[in-house]
Amino acid sequence: MSGKEKPSTSFVTKTVLIADDSASMRLSVRFLLEGRHKELVVSEAIDGLDVIEKAKSSRPDLILLDLAMPRLNGAESATLLRNDMPETPVILFTMTDLQADSLCAAIGVEFISKADGVSKLLERIDALLPPNAATQLGSV
Repeated sequence: MSGKEKPSTSFVTKTVLIADDSASMRLSVRFLLEGRHKELVVSEAIDGLDVIEKAKSSRPDLILLDLAMPRLNGAESATLLRNDMPETPVILFTMTDLQADSLCAAIGVEFISKADGVSKLLERIDALLPPNAATQLGSV
């Protein structure tokens, strides 16, 4: 033996928090992310207040927000999240295109339209949270 020990883990777990009032949308995005990134832990929030609570307790690596949610909308939630966790990327993933680009620029979050499809969202997530080399290459 070379005397070198392998690290006890081959990858670092990353977390994504999805906030959308549509259960089917949350589930769809969850399945796509978990299928593409085996190391991701995905959690869900059902509205704007729920995402604030869960983000503060779990400190995710990425937050995906719908704009039209009950209690607090995505823009209001994003503003609070950016103040509390400025280092955490936030993506507004929504059907509402009305002034979304300027709104997101003012808040300091990214905007991806659901009309553009999930592929654009997945590309952006890949860039923000690249799959681990160990996951891509298998055991080395």
